[in-house]
Amino acid sequence: MERHPEYKYYIERISEKDSWLFIGDRNHSGWGTKVLDAWDEDKDKDTGPIEFILRIKEQNQWDIEKVEDLQYRFEQDELGTIFQWDDLFGFVAVIKDWDRLNEVLDFLSVYWD
Repeated sequence: MERHPEYKYYIERISEKDSWLFIGDRNHSGWGTKVLDAWDEDKDKDTGPIEFILRIKEQNQWDIEKVEDLQYRFEQDELGTIFQWDDLFGFVAVIKDWDRLNEVLDFLSVYWD
């Protein structure tokens, strides 16, 4: 897979109701308009979410675990954050324990750019 180190991310919106952090595309690279599974062999599919997940994987040497279609987490992540994306909601981080929101935000901010 082609890597995109120029991608820059940010928290676009927080939904306490859904326990979701919506992750946006800071540099408007366009990855946010295509939200299919980037691990698929089809090169026309989205790479923005997977680039973000790979940054976390590589920096921490963590193992990626598939939860469901278009949902992934890290086995070693004590916060239990799930990353998902689809064509309706875009790229989101699902927060397991809302009381730990600030910890999740601090953790994710390391990978924004």
